Amino acid sequence: IYSYAIIDGEHYVADAESLALAVKEGATEINLLPEEYDVYGCGGKNLVLNGREEVVFKIMNDGEAGLDAAFDGSTVTFNNITFNTLNNTGSYKGYTRLTGIYNNCNFIGEYCSSNNTHTFNNCTFDTRNGYFWTWGATSVTFNGCEWGTNSKAILAHGGANTVININNCKFNAKEKGYTGAGDWTSVVEIDPAGSNLYTINFTGENTKTEFYSGWTRVKDGSTGHIINGL
Repeated sequence: IYSYAIIDGEHYVADAESLALAVKEGATEINLLPEEYDVYGCGGKNLVLNGREEVVFKIMNDGEAGLDAAFDGSTVTFNNITFNTLNNTGSYKGYTRLTGIYNNCNFIGEYCSSNNTHTFNNCTFDTRNGYFWTWGATSVTFNGCEWGTNSKAILAHGGANTVININNCKFNAKEKGYTGAGDWTSVVEIDPAGSNLYTINFTGENTKTEFYSGWTRVKDGSTGHIINGL
């Protein structure tokens, strides 16, 4: 039996062990108390996880170049949760083989959507000197999201053809960013692996500060990418 607290008639788990036990026992919608969680044991499920105040998920390196297997093969809706990758020493800082919907979530440090589809609604991204990386995802959607970092907010790079939808987002870089070759970066940097192609759809009212070289830039000179809405 997992441990929990009752607040206003609702059950809340308070640590990663209790979360894993609740999932094992068949819970599909779980409330979380303010705490740092190094999540494990939540793979292969359909879940809704509800944060309360300062709920932080630490995305750790599980030996797969930075990928965390906590939700391997799961479809998860995350509500009001902060994701922190600052202590992840790998290259791919994210959850492996996860399909995710993120509502009112915060991201601290780089984040990598390694597979499947991901939708971010009203989320904030403080990627520090890094970026959001679309590695392996077939579709990534940002609705009403906000970035506060240096330029290059999104890196379109990886092992799949990917559609990126950007709707009513704010890109608030406070300084220019540069590639290793010294090129001034854009909001979306397109650098596909192999022959993969990217479709970038801009809708609604998106804004960016002057510290970006533009909305999109193809780093490797490849062709066939589709940019809509500019």
